[in-house]
Amino acid sequence: MSTNPEPNEALIARYLLGEASPLERAELEHWLAEDPERAIEIDRYKKVLELGTSAPSHKFDTEKAWQKLKPQLTNLPTKEGQTNKGRVVRLALGLSVAATLLIAFGLFFLFRDDPAKTVQYVAEISSGTTYKESMLPDSSVVTLKPGSSVQYNLFETGTERRILLKGSARFKVKRNESKPFVVESQQGFIRVLGTTFTVETDSLGEAMKVSVIEGKVLVSNTPAKKANADSSAVVIVPGQTAVIGHQGKIKVQMGTAQALDFAFDKTLVFENTDLGSVALLLGDLFRTRITLLGTGLENCRLTASFKQQSLDEILSIIGETFGLTIIKNGHEYSLKGIGC
Repeated sequence: MSTNPEPNEALIARYLLGEASPLERAELEHWLAEDPERAIEIDRYKKVLELGTSAPSHKFDTEKAWQKLKPQLTNLPTKEGQTNKGRVVRLALGLSVAATLLIAFGLFFLFRDDPAKTVQYVAEISSGTTYKESMLPDSSVVTLKPGSSVQYNLFETGTERRILLKGSARFKVKRNESKPFVVESQQGFIRVLGTTFTVETDSLGEAMKVSVIEGKVLVSNTPAKKANADSSAVVIVPGQTAVIGHQGKIKVQMGTAQALDFAFDKTLVFENTDLGSVALLLGDLFRTRITLLGTGLENCRLTASFKQQSLDEILSIIGETFGLTIIKNGHEYSLKGIGC
């Protein structure tokens, strides 16, 4: 007989995403230990969740799937003392959980606070005609594109860190599991605990693009103050971009985290990156070909940051770092030398 209550779908989602509290985690693990089959089911849900965060989500018709499976379930062998009816109900529940697990985390994350409550924004940062980087009260950093602004609430009070964005910005959010970071715009909203992402809106305020550089980001196509249990939301990870179009539909596109960061303000950060990968990325970003001429040169490691610099400037710095000669032939480049 079980001594632990069966967890709900939101708790399972928090557990799989590492957002459960120590107490919740301990209780769920005790529940799993009581029956080996439970761990197998949880593993299945984990695979569903991993699939959902690595590709665009698709609608899942649970009723249609259930009607297809139901005739096949009536004659399944059962454990001693277990009826077919009981097992069918359990499998039906499993199908439902698998289908809704991807949004269970999102719904918990979106609606554990009252989104309809009035937010008092007490301060504003505007960029003017240039890029502007500022530190928020919680030590998070926001970089605004020209013509953009953010308003924010009193971070030390309430249950959220709330931002109202107009225009485009990159956020490097300081992690705080007890106080989520919420970015509102006219097109939708973003909710995170701690991560790096960019948000871009068009001049008419009718479309929004959210790109993830680090961590996980939940994106909804409904303004936070109007959000409810029917709101659509997706969770995206590094290298993914969620695009909310003029009709409110969310599309997920793939890329690379460095390329997405570069697209925002031409920033490039390399941390112990092999020179072969650096050459390939620079070639893709600047639409050219960069060849390494030297034995083992592709294995040299680069740690450097570049911001709003031309390809010639970047390659010059790399050349000086490793003692390389830069050869330019039309629109193509070669880096020659012994290197490291």
